[in-house]
Amino acid sequence: MRRRRFLAALGGVGGGVWYARRQPRESIEIRYWLSDRGADYEVHDRITEYVETAFTAV
Repeated sequence: MRRRRFLAALGGVGGGVWYARRQPRESIEIRYWLSDRGADYEVHDRITEYVETAFTAV
């Protein structure tokens, strides 16, 4: 049990250090999937508008 806790703590610290030292992202990639039937509708513009609105600074 001690070994498992030690390895978990080591991984947590290592992951935290990696996250703090990483380069900031300037873009985000968003993917969405539609069902076969849903793909027949013209929804691309509407989804794009919703996403842009959600990520626009207030």
